[in-house]
Amino acid sequence: MKFKYIIPAVASVALLGLNTACVDDLDVTPIDPSTLMTPDYDALLNKCYAHLALSGQETDDNNIDIDGLDGGTSGLIRQLWNSQELTSDEAVCGWGDAGIDTYVFGQMGSDHPMLNGLYNRLYVAITTCNYYLQAASDYNATYTAEVRALRAYYYSILLDGWGGNVPFATTISSDKPKQTNGADLYAFIEKELTEAKADLLDAAALKESDANYGRFNKAAADMLLARIYLNAQVYTGTPQWQKAADAAKRVIDLGVYKLSSTASTSANGQVYNGYQKLFMGDNGTNGANEEAIFSVKIQGNHMATWGGSTFLMASCWDGDMKLSSLVANNNTNQAWGGNRATAQLSAKFSLTEDNSADLTTYAIIGVAGDDRALFDSDGRKFSTTSDLGTFKNGYAVTKYHNNNLSGGEGSHSQFPDFDIFIMRYAEALLTYAEAQFRLGNNAEALAQIQALQARANVKATCPHKINAISADGHEIIDEWCREFYFEGRRRTDLIRWNLYTGASYLWEWKGGVANGTSLPETAKLFPIPATDLNANSNLKQNPGY
Repeated sequence: MKFKYIIPAVASVALLGLNTACVDDLDVTPIDPSTLMTPDYDALLNKCYAHLALSGQETDDNNIDIDGLDGGTSGLIRQLWNSQELTSDEAVCGWGDAGIDTYVFGQMGSDHPMLNGLYNRLYVAITTCNYYLQAASDYNATYTAEVRALRAYYYSILLDGWGGNVPFATTISSDKPKQTNGADLYAFIEKELTEAKADLLDAAALKESDANYGRFNKAAADMLLARIYLNAQVYTGTPQWQKAADAAKRVIDLGVYKLSSTASTSANGQVYNGYQKLFMGDNGTNGANEEAIFSVKIQGNHMATWGGSTFLMASCWDGDMKLSSLVANNNTNQAWGGNRATAQLSAKFSLTEDNSADLTTYAIIGVAGDDRALFDSDGRKFSTTSDLGTFKNGYAVTKYHNNNLSGGEGSHSQFPDFDIFIMRYAEALLTYAEAQFRLGNNAEALAQIQALQARANVKATCPHKINAISADGHEIIDEWCREFYFEGRRRTDLIRWNLYTGASYLWEWKGGVANGTSLPETAKLFPIPATDLNANSNLKQNPGY
């Protein structure tokens, strides 16, 4: 795969790669040196953020930043989601696209096109950040802090997926980057966030129409610190439960963010509960935005992409789905029929084949006794095992849709308007809960979990109602699933709880077997792309590949 490294409005300067399958891409001499101008630093900052939402320089996923995948497939959110969800106990997909089945089976190799696309997407984003910091570090202190934090976020995904055994650079250079490791990359991310935090914007719960909505602020820095601290034992071998608790508590104690708990009725009479409002077309303005700590702002008529929000929604819907008698579809013309729930995910909500057959979403919420049970079982099977390629094998997930409280159409017939909440307040509560459990403070942990279940109106008689935390803490990992399913983090949580590999916990299609089988310990790390190994002799492949 090759990076294209094109940044609009940044003078005629080609970005230089940290890592690429084509060494010639590292050439730094412009075709006409006399045309070299000062970059547009504001546009360059925008590009550092744009990697979160867009795959290239034009609408409709044209002129993309990396080669090897089509524009819609190569988006960061789409491939991060695939790598976290299709490899887990929550989701399957039966599409024939190269790489989908091996994601579902957890059997990716060093030539996996989508995983390699994620890896390269992250490096072109990091390179953009490096370019900004090299060219414009003295331009604006807040901008510099944001770019350092964004780069830390992009590197945190490489730390999580590849164990930190990846090429590392903080400047633009034609030298082949050295390979770092988990402990060193973890320390770098912690240092960058800690140092950048002072110059970041103060935390604020904003609407998408407000200035500074979607920018990386002090609370986002603490939330990312809490993430790496929560997984520190995986990354470095040394747990940091107290640091995770402290970072999450700093976000909680701000008193700025709150759970989206208030139901609202749309103009056409449909009631949406507080949890549903987090994932619908006007989530940036409907009150759910008060839970959002770090968001990717989306507007369908300005951001035409087959990744991002479009993928999250359309991949989960087919033409037969509806939320209720009042809401017949997802409020776009896109319904691709791909990603759907495993039986294990549905069972987390106390659903069974007997108690939840042939129901639409609001009926399933009633059966589950939990506002977060956003599924459609009408005409669908509970399990996916009889045929992976059939979308109606497995309950459909109606979590993401483009309906809004106005009851009207979105801004575009194809592309939805809902923002992507990369970090939200519920994560601070669950992080604090898990860290306190690990520290032996079960009462503190239980209080946070019960706050989340109260928001979800979990019935007292519901089998998954949590009234105490057991010695093994399984209630916590199950609550991570119920609160954050299909949000692109599940693989990380399973690895932290030692449930991803081995045969102690099986799910449909794990290891390529319908009812699941063991995965080797080496599956906890992704393989470095073979093209990168061939291009850079400094790199060594992760074990098992």
